[in-house]
Amino acid sequence: MRITDRIMHNSLISNLSFSTERLYESEMRVLTNKKLNKPSDGPVDVLNSLAIREKISEIEQYQRNISRAQTILQNTETIVSQVGEVYQRLNELTIQGASDSYGASDKLSISYEVNQLLEQLLNFANNKSEASYTFGGTNIDAQPYLAIRNDEGEIVEIKTSGTGGDINSMIGENIKIKVNVNGEDLFEDSINLFDVVIQIRDNLKANNTDGVREQLTGLQEGTEKILNHQAIIGSRLNRINAAESRAENDVISFTEFLSNTEDVDASEAVMDYQMDLLTLQYSLQAGSRLMQPKLADFLG
Repeated sequence: MRITDRIMHNSLISNLSFSTERLYESEMRVLTNKKLNKPSDGPVDVLNSLAIREKISEIEQYQRNISRAQTILQNTETIVSQVGEVYQRLNELTIQGASDSYGASDKLSISYEVNQLLEQLLNFANNKSEASYTFGGTNIDAQPYLAIRNDEGEIVEIKTSGTGGDINSMIGENIKIKVNVNGEDLFEDSINLFDVVIQIRDNLKANNTDGVREQLTGLQEGTEKILNHQAIIGSRLNRINAAESRAENDVISFTEFLSNTEDVDASEAVMDYQMDLLTLQYSLQAGSRLMQPKLADFLG
């Protein structure tokens, strides 16, 4: 087959175009430190990269859920501990009031402090963290407990607007955990923490020593319920902390996978770029000699 100047010219242009494109791709890998700058650079690797990125995004959402759950439970743990302190002090005062060595005036004085403990207990029950009530259950926008008072301003009854319902959070793949403590479980149900305090106060005011003694059982049951809830919160925090560590390790692992899939070896990328640059330069030099004007070009 006769090789004409046009064939050589077209072949040269094609080779130069190919070398220029390779040089551009090498340059992009050096500049971005990525070997996947467009889907055609590696369709399989691109799909793997998208899957890994989606997984990292999912884990990061779990981390945000974990952080939020930790905040809620730590706040709840603090409030429940303060409720426990109220009951601890109430136990001390009740034991004093149950003693025959204390007279009516002494019991009346103790009742004033018990009344203040009742007010504290109500405040704790209506604790609000950020925009939601801690013990409101799923009814987080409404104050969970309302005090009914007598003419003297003392609490005679505490009513609830509803404090049930679980608030759950996803802290890992198929791992869901309850992050709230229902007010009905802590303050109501088997033993009503408010009623125990109200009865102790009223019996102290009435100098009813036997009535004060009868409340020691309810006081003990209330204390045990508070301790049980503290243990439950502690176990949930332990699970969340474990999930946090696992999520951190997973992010590190998947980020490493992503780097192995997308990133280039810097020294290798620079070497490839230099080789492609030399190839283009040599092609241009060869082409300039090959395409020098010939006498035939001027003969018409």
